[in-house]
Amino acid sequence: MTEPGWRGCDPREVAWRSWGDETVVYADATASTHLLTARAGQVFQLLVGVVTPLTPAAVAARAATSGLAIDADELLDTLEGLAAVGLVQASVS
Repeated sequence: MTEPGWRGCDPREVAWRSWGDETVVYADATASTHLLTARAGQVFQLLVGVVTPLTPAAVAARAATSGLAIDADELLDTLEGLAAVGLVQASVS
């Protein structure tokens, strides 16, 4: 099975603000507001506006470049949680 690629939502379809360790995201498509953990907020911000799906390794590399230390299992759990509420999307090539 091919590993999924991950992409973010269109930045024109969400509004978000971060305060310290919390990020709040409003998604126009679902009219839902989400309070994200510090880690989920950081991963969300790494992917918002990403159109071409990134492998988990590429997402991890972006995270490391931005100073976010996250192991592979935690990253996958975070991505799956964000996907469950529609803030990122997984795609299989």
